[in-house]
Amino acid sequence: MMPTIRIDDEVWAYLKSKGIPFEDTPNDVLRRELGIGRKADPASAKTEPPFEEVARPATRNLPPLDYRFFPIKGFELDGKHYRCDSFAKLLEGVCFFLHMKHGHEEFGRAAAQLRGKIRPYFSKDPKDLRVPHKIAASLWYVETNFPANAVVELIRDLMLKLGHDPDQFRVE
Repeated sequence: MMPTIRIDDEVWAYLKSKGIPFEDTPNDVLRRELGIGRKADPASAKTEPPFEEVARPATRNLPPLDYRFFPIKGFELDGKHYRCDSFAKLLEGVCFFLHMKHGHEEFGRAAAQLRGKIRPYFSKDPKDLRVPHKIAASLWYVETNFPANAVVELIRDLMLKLGHDPDQFRVE
């Protein structure tokens, strides 16, 4: 049984404004707003991006070499801009787009080549990872227990394995 909470009208209006009609439950909105990952449910896999694309003029500034204290606002991939507020969500988002572009087989072959000394970085079984996050619309999970610099490096490595130019990716 799930607990029941009472909220005032203003909080309810906020939840409604953040929800996707006919898709989100109040729990989905709270999970998204609080940064709590969705529970794994293969039946509910969505094919739309987990990020909102935003219009922004392209700029080609060199990214900082150290992302430890970088206030992330989003990312640019292949000339398109997307919002996100954490490096874990950044990793999930880029993996989602690469999976959608290359398909399950090709993405899986590239992802399987990327692993640490002890654990893989990608798996179909979340038990193989310490802090797994489901890649939307796929059977794959990605490890997100990395510092910011390692997340950016993993993204660049995955892009190279899939034949992309890592310069087409930028943290904003």
